[in-house]
Amino acid sequence: MGSRVLEGTPRFAFATDRGRYELWVPAKGLVLERITGHATGDLVRSMTVDLDKLLAEASPISFFDDFEEVESYESGARQHITTWTKENWAMVRAVHVLVRSRAVATAVSVANVALGGAMRSYTERARFEAAFKLELDQALAPPRKA
Repeated sequence: MGSRVLEGTPRFAFATDRGRYELWVPAKGLVLERITGHATGDLVRSMTVDLDKLLAEASPISFFDDFEEVESYESGARQHITTWTKENWAMVRAVHVLVRSRAVATAVSVANVALGGAMRSYTERARFEAAFKLELDQALAPPRKA
């Protein structure tokens, strides 16, 4: 993330000549994804293959999508991730998305409508990181005694 809330080697990563994605799992049920550059269909398909592996390990999952550095995307990439999310919605706890580009914000808005308005979108990194930190703290907190 921009201020490096999360450091270290990503669990999964994939790059094309135009873009890259990285995926971290800082706690069970919590995923941080970062896409930079141009989001192609191949990049997003690779990402969802890795997400399928994570869903097989634990669900539900809260997703934090750092798309602040996405410069452009193929419509097929947006369609694929929206379809994947709809198909796996029962295993999704929450989706938080950080955007900067107006085009990416529009794509996220369209996807959010398709998902019934359940996504949370951010244009300010500090708010996105605060939501991520809160979720991470909750995921790492020891269970309460009854």
